[in-house]
Amino acid sequence: MALRSGLKKFLYYFGGDQPAVAWAERMRSVFGAFIGLMLVLAMAKYLGELGGLDEWLMASLGASALLVFALPQSPMAQPWAVIAGNTLSALVVSPLFI
Repeated sequence: MALRSGLKKFLYYFGGDQPAVAWAERMRSVFGAFIGLMLVLAMAKYLGELGGLDEWLMASLGASALLVFALPQSPMAQPWAVIAGNTLSALVVSPLFI
């Protein structure tokens, strides 16, 4: 009994208090994020070598994809926050690589 109580307390810190999410919703999130990231990667490759910006671009857009597809009701996943955040970060980071 103590082991079960300890395990439950331990798992609480890994999201054990979160509500259950349907598998259809999980798959929609996974496929949406995957398709979005693959489209960005394809566009980056089509436009040519970005001089090392690929990793920075994918990291930033990966975080945005997680917010938009997995947590769509979050204030950080709203269109203004996502578009303005990515635009601002591109403006700040791009002069560093020129």
